[in-house]
Amino acid sequence: MKTILRIFVLVLGVVALQGCQNETYAEPTEECVSPSLVKNKEVSDIYTLAAGLPLNATARYTNDDVIEAVVTSSDEGGNFFKTISLISLDGTRGFSMAIDDYNLYTKKFQPGKKVYIKLKDLYFSLPIGFARGLTLGAIPTSVQNVDRIPITEYSKYIIPTCTVINEDTYVKQITLPLAVTVANDALINTLVEVSNVQFQAECATYSKKDYDTSLKITNGSPTGLMEVRTSRFANFAGNTVQNGNGKIRGILTKYGNAYQLILRTERDVKLTNPRVVIPSVSLGGTAIVYSGSFVENFASYTAPAAQAIIPKYININTRGQKYWSLATFGATKYLQMSAYNADCSNAVFIIPVNMTAANNFSFKSKDGYFDEQPLKVYYSMDYVPGGNYNQATLVDITNNFNIANGLPITANSYASNFTQSGTYSIPANLTGNGYFIFEYNSSNGATTTMQITDITVN
Repeated sequence: MKTILRIFVLVLGVVALQGCQNETYAEPTEECVSPSLVKNKEVSDIYTLAAGLPLNATARYTNDDVIEAVVTSSDEGGNFFKTISLISLDGTRGFSMAIDDYNLYTKKFQPGKKVYIKLKDLYFSLPIGFARGLTLGAIPTSVQNVDRIPITEYSKYIIPTCTVINEDTYVKQITLPLAVTVANDALINTLVEVSNVQFQAECATYSKKDYDTSLKITNGSPTGLMEVRTSRFANFAGNTVQNGNGKIRGILTKYGNAYQLILRTERDVKLTNPRVVIPSVSLGGTAIVYSGSFVENFASYTAPAAQAIIPKYININTRGQKYWSLATFGATKYLQMSAYNADCSNAVFIIPVNMTAANNFSFKSKDGYFDEQPLKVYYSMDYVPGGNYNQATLVDITNNFNIANGLPITANSYASNFTQSGTYSIPANLTGNGYFIFEYNSSNGATTTMQITDITVN
């Protein structure tokens, strides 16, 4: 009897488990009845009307007309908020609708969904500034050219059909750099794809927790850049970007005279190929001087300068795009480096020295908005100017110095004064020409601002 009961319970468990499995993995079905609407206008017709308005003006559409379009955006990833981007069915023009609702991708407005739009009583505009091309929506406010259509109203204007079109059939292929032209402006709000690119900052996150972030993608040339903008509210904002090379899709927008790419979800990023190593460029180093006695306070150089280009020193960005810069505060000039909003920006500043003639080495440092210590100090006897810095033998002497490290005082400000490093006695066995090196390394996530002056060799 106990055996029969055990078998019965086991059968019930298997049936229950199968029921759970079927429920979990069942494909969703959509009940759909296509609307009996007929298009009688093209999206290009509405563009023509909007282009005839005064700059930044808004108008109400009064005729009982219908256009058809395909949804290109998705708010699944949280990077689009209360807006839908669409493209005309012929693929020629993109536009957007402002809608006071969210999770629209779950309400039959997912990418590829064909929709009809009833234009009567909608407002339309071609706003400047953060331009998204033609925008349809509700009556304007003091803040918005076109306001959002209320949640209780938008279903009267945008009506989904039963048709979903594969986005591979309407995605636009673009190349970098994307010049500002009338033809490329026509791509605003369309789905575009760019190939053979990678994120310039290889260990950045898509966005920061306290502000939206624009990261650059590059095709490897100095001008082949485009910004990928991610909201801090996106559900992938804190994820580290993929480190390879490949394709990225997104909705094309425009801010001022620069195009930007807005990802829908992290799935739009497919960097499956190995990352292309872009050689760093050395600045300065054209008139190197090996001296055994000098004080460098940078007073003779022009500041501020985003890149410290000084003939007798060498400035290299070893990762990312930022270099040591020249800055000034009051009468004091100094080297400065920060990885704020420029993740993975590592740079070295190299000081040639006659090690035979020199006995001591010192400097002053100051920090600002301190989060992690990014500064290392090395010497090298085999670095070759113009050669591969990564092949040089570096001797870490950081612990011999007192370096500005101002937590918690400088967590949200700058130190009041420079910190004297103390004096490093150059080992007697170091002879001939060598180099002292200041390395700013943000690989640990540091964004601290570091400032250096009064570099002294004697």
